[in-house]
Amino acid sequence: MNLTKKSLVILALVSSSLCFAQKGTFTTYTTTWNGLSRIYSIYVPPTLAANPAVVFCLHGHSMAAQDNPPLYNCTKFYQMDHTADVYGFLLVVPVSSWRPPISTGSPGIWTWEDYNLAKFFSTPPDDSGFIRNLIQTLSPQYNIDPNRVFVMGMSAGAEMTHRLGIDLSDVIAAIAPVSGAVWDVSPTPPVPNAAFPVSVLEFHGDLDTSIPYCGTSKHASVDQSISYWLAQDGMPPNTTPLCTNGTPTPNLYSLDFKNGKVEVEFFREVQFPHLYRTGVDDAIWAFFAKHGR
Repeated sequence: MNLTKKSLVILALVSSSLCFAQKGTFTTYTTTWNGLSRIYSIYVPPTLAANPAVVFCLHGHSMAAQDNPPLYNCTKFYQMDHTADVYGFLLVVPVSSWRPPISTGSPGIWTWEDYNLAKFFSTPPDDSGFIRNLIQTLSPQYNIDPNRVFVMGMSAGAEMTHRLGIDLSDVIAAIAPVSGAVWDVSPTPPVPNAAFPVSVLEFHGDLDTSIPYCGTSKHASVDQSISYWLAQDGMPPNTTPLCTNGTPTPNLYSLDFKNGKVEVEFFREVQFPHLYRTGVDDAIWAFFAKHGR
């Protein structure tokens, strides 16, 4: 499917979602994990499937006070509740942990323990363990289909989405990171291998200056992220790099690789910055719906 056709499909899905979206219930809970107080919300659509899929949606950085957690990014900005209304999946919105200022004058921030960021937390939050525990706890409560556990996220949430795909590859079927690299901080990170194949749908704007498309010394490039997942999923290396000499390769807008039921797909968001594009939520669900375990 080329980019033009994909865009038309996205627009059609958005129109469908907004026309038929209803109002479900959004409930916030507090628990304790690894000695830290943790927050998560559950959105139950008006008609939840009998054996539903579950989508975990991870927010990006939030420079806010400790008493102001980012509860509504996934519904207010990413509109995943509208998509859940249409397709009947359970939406889980975990909140990251609050990290105190790391230097004088810097703000505190709500963020995730992406790869190589544990050193910035006084107590590493073990976000992967937290999400695994939520999967184990919520699955019997909502009769979740164990073959349809999915994760998506934006920015820092996308980087944590990559990590969850690796750390929890035994339970997660597919991930969809939006504008986030597979690793952060170090150019040679100790990123482990995923134990099981995971399908990946990635979006990234080519005008992104927060997590640059072609990478920096602190962020993996889109080529490095895609190459990592191709290797994990037993696919051949990509021979058409998305970046050439540190800039986006002209006229290359998407990649799509398949190995049986596992797929790695990438879309370049042309002339788009570090923002979440309306309609991506429906494209993400369409990908998830095809890629259960």
